[in-house]
Amino acid sequence: MTRTPRALPLPALPALSLLSVLSCVLMTGCGTERATVPGQGAEEARGPDVGRRELAGRARALGTELDMVYVTEVPGYRLAAQSVGVHGDHGFEGTYVASKNGGMIRLVVDAGAVDGTHCTTPEIPGSAGQKVSCASDHGLWYRTSLSAHEYAFQDGTRVIRLSADRATVKDETLRQAAHSAHRAGNAELDAVLPKTKGDVSGHDGNGHGGSQGATERGDLPTTGDGAPQDPPGLTEGTSG
Repeated sequence: MTRTPRALPLPALPALSLLSVLSCVLMTGCGTERATVPGQGAEEARGPDVGRRELAGRARALGTELDMVYVTEVPGYRLAAQSVGVHGDHGFEGTYVASKNGGMIRLVVDAGAVDGTHCTTPEIPGSAGQKVSCASDHGLWYRTSLSAHEYAFQDGTRVIRLSADRATVKDETLRQAAHSAHRAGNAELDAVLPKTKGDVSGHDGNGHGGSQGATERGDLPTTGDGAPQDPPGLTEGTSG
């Protein structure tokens, strides 16, 4: 009696796994995608270079440059829009505020250097006159005073500092803010930089003339030193 050979059963695979294998075979794309590693290619992962001219104009209007704008991510904290501004000549600063306990983390970016020699200066914000101690902490510099603490690190020619009051912000939270700090991508720049009608060159992001004009202060007289005259009645009831 001739026996009909039986096909051996295939190993049992979960439905999703089997579909994944079939998709790879049909699409011939298995293993070709690379995961984004934090700190590597992060700028590209945040979007294409769209509207860069407009963003640069908004940065100039603020008094800073695009490569000075850094952001961070801390659970429970949000950047206060009114705190965003220029630091020093052309640096950047902003304050992240906790939604619950009122804790604040100040982020400051400026040109300079921080190392073992330049670690105990300058003073930490909120601790004027207090002695500053400094220690290396996994690639960061941890600076402490009696009432405040700060993490600082070097990125090219820039120093990024994140400082806070020791009573309201734990060192673990401040360390996380420092490790998460990075140069802002296009979407982050758009969210952080104040909106303006035109950049400092008088053009908006589309190349059109800006609408920023001089503040009206009255008519210019035809005689005298040329100082503007206030409209009638404007100075009534005021001294001088």
